[in-house]
Order: sequence, then C-alpha cells, then structure tokens
Amino acid sequence: MSAQRLAAVERGLNGMERKVLEAVPMQEPWNAKAIQGELHRLGKPMEIKQLAGCLRSLRDAGLIKLNATGEYIRVAVERPRAAKAPFPSTPPIQAKAERETMTLTAAPAPAACAESPAKVDFMAVLAKKAARLRQEADALDELALAIGEREQQHEADLAKFKQLRELLKGI
Repeated sequence: MSAQRLAAVERGLNGMERKVLEAVPMQEPWNAKAIQGELHRLGKPMEIKQLAGCLRSLRDAGLIKLNATGEYIRVAVERPRAAKAPFPSTPPIQAKAERETMTLTAAPAPAACAESPAKVDFMAVLAKKAARLRQEADALDELALAIGEREQQHEADLAKFKQLRELLKGI
C-alpha cells in the first residue's frame, strides 16, 4: 500500500480503529488476544467483541492482513521506487541540430485479412466475459427492483401501523 493511500485511509478511521491499528504490530503477526493485551498495556482496554469489529473493518480497509492461523499483521508501506535509466553506462543521446526528412512507404497489404489464432482466442474470451457481465448486471437490476418493491411494501405496512397506533391512542 502506498504512503498516500495509507494516509487517506487512516484519516477516515474512527478513534477506536486508530487505537487498534497502533496496537497491531508490523514485524510479527499477533492474535486478537495479544492485541487486546497490548491495548490494555497501553491503557486503552477494549472488549474482545469491539476489538473483533475494529480488526474486521481495518482488514476490509486493507490496513491489516489476517493470515491462515488467525493472526493479524499490519500492511507494510511501499516506498516509491526511483526510476532507473535503461542503460546507466551510456550517456544520454543529444538531438541533432540539423533537421532530417523521412519518407514513409506503405507496406504491401496482405492478400487475406487473417487474424492470428491468439488474437481470436483473446477476443472470444473477452466476448464470454462481456456476456457474463451482462448477465450479472441483469441479475443485479432484478435484485434492485425486488428490493425497491420490498421497500415500498414496507413503507405501506409502516403507514398502516402508524395509522393503527393513532387509532389506538384515541381509545
């Protein structure tokens, strides 16, 4: 994770999440109980359920990782890499003072426009993925419509409930 992304995500954390992030080590993975002990040592005691919620949100934000043994470790910050010159031993090429003219000649067109098999396979894979994405988009649209209908039904039921409550208050 880059330093800029890390800073942006850390700005969006609440106070408890910041405390938990400070307690999660970068060098070695710790389990939740060890992190809870570290928080207690730092004078910031927290219940295990609260800690689990904070660890989950930090993991979802990409600030910590959960390994296979159930231990947490903080994500390391990537340092920007300096761009190297392609050939450090050669001096940079300087532009010529004179202006050269170039002539372009068109290559002869092939007799048949045959595409390579790799390109055809690539296009077929893309077409399959596009079709699958369309199906998923349609399924999401149907789901959104169903949720909208359910919400409207819920609002109607809520209005009936409020009306019934007002009638019962009048009695």
